[in-house]
Amino acid sequence: MERRGDIPLLVAHFVERFADELGVPRRWPTEAALERLKVRAWPGNVRELENAIKRALVLASGDVITPDDIEQATAASRGASALSGAASDWAEQARREIAERFASGPDAGEAEGATGPYWSFVSRLERAVIREALSRSRNNQIQAARLLGINRNTLRKKIAELGIAAAGGGDADS
Repeated sequence: MERRGDIPLLVAHFVERFADELGVPRRWPTEAALERLKVRAWPGNVRELENAIKRALVLASGDVITPDDIEQATAASRGASALSGAASDWAEQARREIAERFASGPDAGEAEGATGPYWSFVSRLERAVIREALSRSRNNQIQAARLLGINRNTLRKKIAELGIAAAGGGDADS
């Protein structure tokens, strides 16, 4: 971003816009948090700043946005670019599993119902996405549900279904 002096104005605009949209309180960044925003490189320009403020509003647990909230929000954007690489890894894994199933014959897995490669992949992907949201929200299920865009009760049901243990632990079934 070339005009760093515009960052406080943009931040104010994004706080006003997203607090109402997300149904969260208007949390304003501290001076230290604004400084953190000003010195950070913004390769995605305004859109990346916009997304960071949106995430910081959801993730902040206090009345203001702190430098730690900014770090957590910008770490999420760095994680998003890493996720695009992970997505291609997932796609490659899916191609291999489907090729193996196809090589087994056209009727392989017909009677398996929800245990075929599709359901296996869906449950692994769900587990990974939910773990990531729980990690980023410091295991706060309300915040994790907001990050995922799902209802808190849906998240709790999925956690139980998939055997996801609290952050720092393994799966319940391992």
